[in-house]
Amino acid sequence: MLAIVSIFHGFHSDLIKSIAYSLLAIVVLVEIISHRRNNGPQENKDDQQPQE
Repeated sequence: MLAIVSIFHGFHSDLIKSIAYSLLAIVVLVEIISHRRNNGPQENKDDQQPQE
C-alpha cells in the first residue's frame, strides 16, 4: 500500500513538473512569436521592398 502511494506521489509530482514546464515553454514561444510579428517581419519586409 505504501509503495503504491509513493509511486503515485512520484508520478503526480512529475506530472505537475512536466505540465509546468510545458506551460512555461508555451508562454515563452508565444512571447517570441508575438515579438517577432510586432517588430521583425514588418521591419524586414519594409527594408526589403525598397531595396528590390
